[in-house]
Amino acid sequence: MAVNPKRIMEKDNSIYGLLNSIKKRLENLISLKVNKAGDTMTGTLNMNSNNISNANIIYKQGYLAFIDAAIGPYVTIGSANVFFPVQASTATAPAYINGGLYFDTTLNKLRVGGATAWETVTSV
Repeated sequence: MAVNPKRIMEKDNSIYGLLNSIKKRLENLISLKVNKAGDTMTGTLNMNSNNISNANIIYKQGYLAFIDAAIGPYVTIGSANVFFPVQASTATAPAYINGGLYFDTTLNKLRVGGATAWETVTSV
């Protein structure tokens, strides 16, 4: 049986072309990946029902919470865009911060960091 060099070359070229096409696609996919550090993303990131973790921010369907490992959630924004500040009793109030907010569960009142101390918000 005679070997046809032209036929061998055609097969090699088709295999080479296929492998080259696969290589280009893989290189393109690799160039689109996001690095763990240093990359910037733009546009909307759809997390579906997954949560963002290890960022001190929790977003679940319907609410957004900013977390401090020592005190837990300190701000939550609910599904109706209602703002929920941290809640604490009078005895366990957070450290005073000028302009800060917390809900005092002993008084059932919102407290605001005034000029020098926590002030209770009352109805007029």
